[in-house]
Amino acid sequence: MKFTYRLKNTKEENENLKLPKGLSYYKDSDFSTKLRARFMYYLCFSVIIALIFLVFNTSYLHLNSKEFHGIFYPVIILEMLLILVLGICIFILKKGHYNIVKHIFISSSMLCVWAVMWVSIGNPLVRLDTVVYILAVFNLSSLFFVKHKRVYLLYIIINVIVLFVFVFFVKEDLSLTSSTVIDYLADTTVAFLFTGIVGYNIIAINKRSFEKVETDNKQLKKTEEALRQSELFRHRVFDSSNIPIVVMESKSYKYIDINKAALKIYGFSSREESLGKTPLDVSAPTQYDGSPSFKKAAFYIEKALKEGEVTFEWLHRRPDGELWDAKVQLLSFRSEEKILLQFSLIDITEQKKVEKELQKSELKYSTIFENAQVGIYQTTPEGEILQANPALIDMLGFDSFDEISKYNINIDNSYVNSTRKNFIKLIEEQGFVKDFESEWKTKGDETIIIKENSRVVRNLEGKTLYYEGFVENVTKRKLAEKALKESQNLFQTLAQVSPVGIFRTRTDGYTTYVNPKWMELSGLSFEEALGDGWLKAVHPDDREFQYNNWELHLKKSETSTAEYRFLKPDGSVVWVLGRAEPELVDNKICGYVGTITDITEVKKIENELKKHRDNLEILVKERTEELETTNEELIATNEEILKQREELETVLIDLKKAQNQLVHAEKMASLGILASGVAHEINNPLNFIRGGVFGIQDYIEDNLKNHLDELQTFIDIVNEGVDRATNIITSLNHYSRTNDLKKSICDMHKIIDNCLVILQNKIKYKIEIKKDYSDLPHSLLANEGRMHQVILNVLTNAVQSIENKGSISIKTLNVDDTLQILISDTGCGISNENISKIFDPFFTTKEVGAGTGLGLSITHNIIEEHNGTINVDSILGQGTTIKIVLPLNN
Repeated sequence: MKFTYRLKNTKEENENLKLPKGLSYYKDSDFSTKLRARFMYYLCFSVIIALIFLVFNTSYLHLNSKEFHGIFYPVIILEMLLILVLGICIFILKKGHYNIVKHIFISSSMLCVWAVMWVSIGNPLVRLDTVVYILAVFNLSSLFFVKHKRVYLLYIIINVIVLFVFVFFVKEDLSLTSSTVIDYLADTTVAFLFTGIVGYNIIAINKRSFEKVETDNKQLKKTEEALRQSELFRHRVFDSSNIPIVVMESKSYKYIDINKAALKIYGFSSREESLGKTPLDVSAPTQYDGSPSFKKAAFYIEKALKEGEVTFEWLHRRPDGELWDAKVQLLSFRSEEKILLQFSLIDITEQKKVEKELQKSELKYSTIFENAQVGIYQTTPEGEILQANPALIDMLGFDSFDEISKYNINIDNSYVNSTRKNFIKLIEEQGFVKDFESEWKTKGDETIIIKENSRVVRNLEGKTLYYEGFVENVTKRKLAEKALKESQNLFQTLAQVSPVGIFRTRTDGYTTYVNPKWMELSGLSFEEALGDGWLKAVHPDDREFQYNNWELHLKKSETSTAEYRFLKPDGSVVWVLGRAEPELVDNKICGYVGTITDITEVKKIENELKKHRDNLEILVKERTEELETTNEELIATNEEILKQREELETVLIDLKKAQNQLVHAEKMASLGILASGVAHEINNPLNFIRGGVFGIQDYIEDNLKNHLDELQTFIDIVNEGVDRATNIITSLNHYSRTNDLKKSICDMHKIIDNCLVILQNKIKYKIEIKKDYSDLPHSLLANEGRMHQVILNVLTNAVQSIENKGSISIKTLNVDDTLQILISDTGCGISNENISKIFDPFFTTKEVGAGTGLGLSITHNIIEEHNGTINVDSILGQGTTIKIVLPLNN
């Protein structure tokens, strides 16, 4: 009667289940299909309503967000497409194609979520956390599948693959570090797999349950039918039943009747073979608990005789030795004054295998539960802790579950503020919470920041049984985020007030940041400078070279230094010195950080120096032409007076020498005054810069030690620029002393180095300098300014003789109380017919306007004034060597 009632009740429920009008197709379907179809129908409408709200909400946020600058249509379009797909799902569902709809719903939802994550340009945290919608879809999916559970696993695997592909492609755009990527992939993959394992087993359990219910229903129907039939009919049912049934004596335990199903399951060839057998003939020697089968059989038979019925599981053995499991229903009944026993069998071998697999699955779940790095819990709404894994116990400072189970999170003030009430309100309204952050108190009264993802578990009546979820301690992450924000604010402040332009690029040279000083120097806005936009500000004449030079250094992953011009929108030109250093994270280049320094004034000074030099050369040329004209006139009108001619020639020669010395003195005086003024004017700002750098460095060491490594690169770049400018000023000071007739002890090696600094702009990129200095004494008594002029003239000629690329070798020797300086170049060389003329005044092989021919003549005179010698050795097309010999004891 009990089974008859349950069968009737189930049938009534199936008939009374109300379906929406649109689902009339399912009116004759089984109860399970009706429930799923109705749930899918309402779910589609609910999701459509939620998406419509989400579209308006997203549009509002985009319009009011500085980050999006208006509606970001790719996201809106994806949400609208999903609404359209769900509408199609409702239409297909009404046509009776529930299985098609469930796959469309799952795949389109997941595809939409991944697409939104992919195209979104919002906050990185918001983009990455969107993956929880995938987990929500997974949880829903387990309700849709009764069979084909492998399809569910396929969804899990595909989404894990998409997760790795997504993170690989967006990690650079989101500026994710390697550790962040690994942590995110590990956490999300574990969540996917955990959800997949649970869902897979839910599907398996549901499948077995439905099969079991269907089997039980069939058996119950047969039993009911048997009760309504005659004994003959009952015997026919007994014999034709698919359920193995055996009748045996209550004392001897011998079989006296057996149906065909029992013969088959036991492996007997005929009814006669089975009669007289006992349960021990078909049983394993021992049962599940290790007890001998004969003792266990006697126990159950005695219980059936006393209670009338007993159900148990029994381990059987077939004639070939194969063991199999059965569920046995043993009952006693009276027939013709005899007490007999009848039992029916259900082969549960497969069920046992499933149970073993389920135990393994539960063991896996238990392993995950015990070894998870995040806290896992179950709590009642009243605050009672039902489950807590070791990670959560350790997180809260307890020693065991027994200790934490006595703790009530509602009463014992585990929450720092009222967020527990907010948590309960939110989870009861939504059924879940995602990334809910709050502050908890540990056992040791320490405050920690946690983030939890939880859901409500309710019974069939909708009453909340408990909350379960994951808890992650994000205290260190929050502190790190705070420190990072402070570091970023400090960087922004320094960048904002920096006197030099600062820029930052990716590894491919794509510009991602420029500071206000950079924008001031270039004339571009922040948006215009991003990417390759900075090239728009570079002067057209410098653009191609600067672009190729930048690409070359990017390929070599090395420091880049260059001088170039910016052409601002107002037409003004700004000279800058640019320098970029690789930015390293875990010894890997993740981009470049660089500076640009305004050197416009330095360039103006260089141009003024060149202009003065050109004017002086023109003046010398004009005066020389005037003297030559006068000389010709004197010769033409005084040919007859030979003596006067000779005297005039002598006077003319002396006048030329005096004139050369006068012109040279005027030139050097002008250059000296100009160089001294330039050095003085630049030196003062440099001192301020160096002092400011020292002050900033001291401030960082005292107050921001944690950020010293991040800012040291910028400080080093500024110091390097100051040092280079200081070297140039020192060289100009030395050069400006040419009119100081006093002699002093001169370090010739330093003089050579100073001259190389002055010529650095002409040497770099094309000439290699090779120095071989003697370790013996190399200082001598001389006029320091004139020694600078000698070396500078010789090196200038060497540089100008090299058209493309080459090298200059400088060697000093100490021989017989003299210092020998050998300067060799790989330039064009000097022909034999010209080598004897190179020290003559006004002799030059250069183009008109490129030189006056006085440089080596002046050099020769200065060397002779210091009791030295200068010689030239040259091979045309191979190079020239100039040897200067100066006495050490002058």
